Amino acid sequence: MAESLCSIDDLADCSLGSTRFESRSKVSSQSGLTTQACILEFHPDRHIAAQSDARLNKMQSRNPYQPPGADVVTPHAGGIDNTSPFSPSGRFGRLSFLAWVVLVSVVGNFATAIFGASGSVSPVIGGAGLVAILVIGLGSLVLYVIFSIRRCHDFNGSGWLVLLGLIPLVNLVFFLYLVLKSGDAGSNSYAPPRLTAGWERVVGILGAVLILVMVIGMIAAIAIPGLSTR
Repeated sequence: MAESLCSIDDLADCSLGSTRFESRSKVSSQSGLTTQACILEFHPDRHIAAQSDARLNKMQSRNPYQPPGADVVTPHAGGIDNTSPFSPSGRFGRLSFLAWVVLVSVVGNFATAIFGASGSVSPVIGGAGLVAILVIGLGSLVLYVIFSIRRCHDFNGSGWLVLLGLIPLVNLVFFLYLVLKSGDAGSNSYAPPRLTAGWERVVGILGAVLILVMVIGMIAAIAIPGLSTR
């Protein structure tokens, strides 16, 4: 430890890093005046420890390998899904999905019936009506795929699940899964939640009742002939 003595007026105790200044009162034997003595003490071990602590705090506060603070799990946190129903990037709840499927089916079947009846007028009109029926069928299929993708997004599922609709019998189970599977309450990896419109609730409930009646009818059609043969 190194010490140096100096006379400094009104010097208070202080510390800077590992160097400590200490004021002491000293009475001169010759003049009888009180002076301030400053002893400078230097501690190498404390100096090295202080430098190490400062570097550690700096690295912790500015860590280049620290993960980003953004929410990468739910990038669409907050807000409402306002995308178009015909866009595959949004979400559809169960009733919304059923409502749009029922709407497209009713409109498509009605238009098909009209163009199909036009064939009795003339062969030319009948040919144009056949083309129109094919276009309507293709358009309905595309819309159904889009609605299914949006429904998969609602429970944070990939849109590629719609490929299950290409497998016979599996497509029926997959459709029931889309109808029954509940969606995420909040935002997920694809979009924030979408509000279900009033007309979608009404039409969706009617569609659910219609599906229930169809399922019961199919079960009855299979079970009743088997019972009658006994």
